[in-house]
Amino acid sequence: VKARYTAAVDEGLDVFVPTLTPEAHNLLEVYALTKGYYTRSLDIVAAFLIGADRGASEGKHVYMRAPVEWHDIFLEWLETLSPELKDWYKESFRELFFRLDGNLYGRRTAGSVYRNELEEIHCSKVDPQMYSFSRGEKDPCVFRCDKSGIILIHHIDDIRMAGPKEAVNHLFEVEMPKHCEVQAGELESEGTAVEYLGRTKVRTEDAIITIPDEKHIKAVIAAAGISARDRSEVPSKQLNLLETEPLGEADAKLYRSAVGSAIYLLLDRREILYAVKEAARHMSQPRKCDMQAVKTLAAYLQSHPHVGRVTTCDSNCSSEWPCELYS
Repeated sequence: VKARYTAAVDEGLDVFVPTLTPEAHNLLEVYALTKGYYTRSLDIVAAFLIGADRGASEGKHVYMRAPVEWHDIFLEWLETLSPELKDWYKESFRELFFRLDGNLYGRRTAGSVYRNELEEIHCSKVDPQMYSFSRGEKDPCVFRCDKSGIILIHHIDDIRMAGPKEAVNHLFEVEMPKHCEVQAGELESEGTAVEYLGRTKVRTEDAIITIPDEKHIKAVIAAAGISARDRSEVPSKQLNLLETEPLGEADAKLYRSAVGSAIYLLLDRREILYAVKEAARHMSQPRKCDMQAVKTLAAYLQSHPHVGRVTTCDSNCSSEWPCELYS
């Protein structure tokens, strides 16, 4: 618990956890298209448990009551005991404490422990005959493999990579499962449409199209309380600073709900970034003029619901990395 740390102890804690930049996703897709590589996504199950809690090395283990989902495992374990011990333990499930040998989610150092362990898996534990990963210098959530040609990016427990088909499949289906439990998505190639983190990735011959989940648009519209006829051609307008009265508790809750959904949506709808950023500044004490701004954003999304992000490459370009960026 943060409040229990002294300033001296807190200063010495390794709590650094980098966040993946949105541009890394774009560049990964450019890389896949220019090289003709496949893309694939993976989710690490119970990700934080792959690391060892730092307190355990000092004898400060974490103990916990077992969740009810473990009861079947407990019954299997009972069958391995002698009749005397089996009889003694059989009614004790709710009284037992288990020692957690993994890395407890929510501890101050949990994120950095997991991140460091994930880097060790990529760079040291997978088959060295096939893979040689090194961490990115400008973005530490990016890993490049010199042997296979794979580029891998991760955001906490979500991993996405581009590379040759056999190397990608072997890493996802053989190497990674040796060190953690994983759920791998479908292989993405020309003609596929695969869901990834609540969005759909459509692959064509020369493009990767990212389609956001419409539920976030619907959530913003519902929380903003606009009518089906409301429309706007712009996501934001100048605030009316004559309406600075604070919102009531119920409206403030709706405001925060709308902005929260919009924050998730802007990862794929970059044209609403400024509007959402301005709305997010007033999450703690939203005013009537801020709610009106959210209504404008909702009306814009209602007018332009089917907008996706397209990454494509010009096959006639002589440059090795033919990127065109628009602002």
